[in-house]
Amino acid sequence: MNQVKKFCNKYYDYIILAVIYGLLHIFIHTDYWDDVGMSAMLESYQYDLSAYLRYTWNSWSSALFLHAVEVIVEALPNYIWKTLDVIMIVILYHYLMQVVKILSARMPDSASRSFNRLWGLFFFLGFPYCLFATAGWMTTTIAYAWTFSTLFYSLYLFLAASHDTSRSIRWYSFLFYGLAVLYCANCNLVSFSLAVILLFVYLNCKTKSRAFRILFYEGMFGSILNIIMFLVCPGNRIRNMEDARYHDTAELLDMSLGGHLRMGINSTFYHFISVPNIILFTFCLLLTVCVCLKTKKVFLRTVSCIPLLLDIFWTGYLFFIYTLPNRTLTYIYPDALFQTCPAPEQYAILASALLMVLLMCYFLAYLTDFSDLSWMLAGSMLVLGLFPCVALGFTTTVSASVMRIASFFYFTVILCVCVLVNVYPVLKNRWGKYVFYTLGGCGALMNILQIIRHIIVYG
Repeated sequence: MNQVKKFCNKYYDYIILAVIYGLLHIFIHTDYWDDVGMSAMLESYQYDLSAYLRYTWNSWSSALFLHAVEVIVEALPNYIWKTLDVIMIVILYHYLMQVVKILSARMPDSASRSFNRLWGLFFFLGFPYCLFATAGWMTTTIAYAWTFSTLFYSLYLFLAASHDTSRSIRWYSFLFYGLAVLYCANCNLVSFSLAVILLFVYLNCKTKSRAFRILFYEGMFGSILNIIMFLVCPGNRIRNMEDARYHDTAELLDMSLGGHLRMGINSTFYHFISVPNIILFTFCLLLTVCVCLKTKKVFLRTVSCIPLLLDIFWTGYLFFIYTLPNRTLTYIYPDALFQTCPAPEQYAILASALLMVLLMCYFLAYLTDFSDLSWMLAGSMLVLGLFPCVALGFTTTVSASVMRIASFFYFTVILCVCVLVNVYPVLKNRWGKYVFYTLGGCGALMNILQIIRHIIVYG
């Protein structure tokens, strides 16, 4: 009994996470949208995986590793996917929090701080996991949730090797790291972001161990290989044209550079403000609170409130302009021709989004004393959070893909928030504890209710 108690006390957050998602997965159905076609795909090719991948390369996508895993897993009984998906969620949580610990340790006096696991669990549970059901549960989770799991596993190993040069890495870790990089970098957006992150950390690492250099070369090889595949694959160009025809978005092909940037950034920002978003609100509030804890300068305290005020203003504006008249609380996305959302509104929201990101990056750097950690957090916000959103604007599936692509910004925000909470004594104050635990709990509850609603409506 004592052993069980010790185990539960040591791993309570993993147990809670696995139980919640395990119970939800019992009721998930995988018989609609893309899951239907992908489940029968391998059979339609007489179980010839190479023939399917040749077709995919020539007419659809360069993401061969992701598609191979998709058709294999979806051809199996769906309880196998359900089990694997819960495991991948726990892996994602574990390595995301490990990355938080490594980054937090770069601040002075980090040894005196203990990581708040309950807060980390709450905020991780606040991520709306039903975004990974927008093309069917199996298809979307394998392409995105599992990509994030392998991405943060790769980042953890690489950052751990850069942080602790005496750290010994077993041979099989190099193997798993290589496979993880190949998998996550096969997502085109990740390949570019990962290459930049690896290069930045490598150039700023003063002492480079042999293991660290091997991980760097291995990671860069996987990233560059996938970038080359993306550039030379004929299927990517064909798919872009086919998507334009299928989604009736041919006007996106003729847009200017500024138009593409507007569509990418605005689509993501509208996602976060058209429905009240606890993740973004908590991040903005936390920035303000941390700045107020760090300095007594009125100017800095006032400027730190701007992201929070912009979030509140635009969420309220869209609620009264769109939600109340339509009597439907749903996500709103801008269009290229300004038919859904007028041009002045879109340009004002674009300016607000850019200002928010700029201030977020500045205050992340300010709160971490413009150290190496500052560049890592601000760089993550730009490279891992903002870049995929910008790149989205250059596709013809902006409105169809934005909910999945927004997950990049979600996980970047979760990473930054957990680091700030670990660095600043926000949760040691009684009112701070009440406010942020309440926000974290509300975010987790909303996520669970959204998943339950999705299961009831769609399966």
